[in-house]
Amino acid sequence: RAANVVRQGYELNHPLQVVPADGGQGHLPQAASFVKLDASHVVLDTLKPSEDKQGVVIRLFESVGGRERVKLHFMAVPKLAQVTNLLEEPMESIDIVGNFVELDMLPYEVKTIKLIL
Repeated sequence: RAANVVRQGYELNHPLQVVPADGGQGHLPQAASFVKLDASHVVLDTLKPSEDKQGVVIRLFESVGGRERVKLHFMAVPKLAQVTNLLEEPMESIDIVGNFVELDMLPYEVKTIKLIL
């Protein structure tokens, strides 16, 4: 568990894909992340637009068979955060504290989170 083999395997086999874009109006910091995961054994597997085009979906999974409290930090404060099923149907609301949310993950659990920004 301490070696984080699953996470390191994902990072090696699924490198971050950067898509260049033309500059727009406004100011952004020199470096930033849309979402930062604070967890030891939970992997952020998916980040995509929601099927209804109303938000963003994040899919996480616990990778070593343990329990863990996860903290997701966001660049912008979400208006709404919900746990959904795999079809992105709402199941429960998540409390937003500042620009982060916290979740409890069970062994090998997959969680889908929908954010409205």
